[in-house]
Amino acid sequence: MSDPGESTGAGPGVAGEVLGSLAALAGPWVLLFNTWNAYGFLTDATPGPKHTVVYAVVAAIMLSGVVWTFVSARRRGARVLTYVWHTLVAVVAVGAIGLLAVPQVDWRSLNDPPPVEQNLDYEPCYSGGDPCG
Repeated sequence: MSDPGESTGAGPGVAGEVLGSLAALAGPWVLLFNTWNAYGFLTDATPGPKHTVVYAVVAAIMLSGVVWTFVSARRRGARVLTYVWHTLVAVVAVGAIGLLAVPQVDWRSLNDPPPVEQNLDYEPCYSGGDPCG
């Protein structure tokens, strides 16, 4: 007879693993759509703060899902094949987070000199013109 505290492989832990895997595998599609909107790919769109917030939230959900799958598998005493699956899901999630990042700040623009303001009162002087005197 088995111990009542011992998990048999099916039950609440499996549901947590499935939800965590779904979150980690659906996230790359959300990040791809977010990146598509941020950069426009056929337009001259630039990423805005909302794209960065969406990226950060989805990345946090994906990483939480990955962690939850491993915790659930450990709590229920899963087999090696389960850990192999969760490792593959983790690689996909972390790869998508790295490849589909939306930067908050374009650091290269910080080195650009400030724009020069034009003098609106300036009148050009042409030879023989009235302002040249």
